[in-house]
Amino acid sequence: VEMSHTNYENGYVDKTGCDYAKANVNMKRSLLMIRDQKYMIVTDYVTALDDSDYIVAQNWHFMPGSNFTIDQTTGIAKTDKSGANVQIIPIKAESSLDYVCEREGYYCPNKGVIQNNPYPAYEKSGAGDKVYNTVILPTSPGQSVTSTAQNIALDVGETTASASHITMTDDNTGDVRDVYYYILHDAEKKEQRTFGKYSTDSKLAIVEHYNGMP
Repeated sequence: VEMSHTNYENGYVDKTGCDYAKANVNMKRSLLMIRDQKYMIVTDYVTALDDSDYIVAQNWHFMPGSNFTIDQTTGIAKTDKSGANVQIIPIKAESSLDYVCEREGYYCPNKGVIQNNPYPAYEKSGAGDKVYNTVILPTSPGQSVTSTAQNIALDVGETTASASHITMTDDNTGDVRDVYYYILHDAEKKEQRTFGKYSTDSKLAIVEHYNGMP
């Protein structure tokens, strides 16, 4: 992925870039990393170049021995190994995931050595543009976090802008972090827009509450 710009302001990193794709689509990825809280929001935007149907898969790869599981209701994938772990948290939107599954992959630690190594895959299908919004949440050794991620309805479709409400509850301490997130995809439709109880005319906005306090 070739990143086109990077912003380092107020404790976050915002990157936008593009990647190659096959046949009839282009793909663009935006990353928002909250450095002090150690989580990341990934937005993948797939632009269809014609009206044909297609299938796109967002794949996440872990090292062997990650012992990951996938919740088929929420789509959340979690690793379960000694030491640090990670959660892949898809944000449900109006064009919900068609298919969430575990696929067989391979890992090659050394030349001539190939190991089976499964990975979680998130598929969408059909014609038109597609959007993935995903939270990447690392957890420390011994830490347990219950996460939820819900789409916030806007006055435009998700291919114009996306908004979401994310909660991360520390099961050990009971501390709750609420995150409200908005991202504009179509720069020509930049205007004041309400997401939940907040409003912005920016390209990107994020509001955090910690135990109910902003």
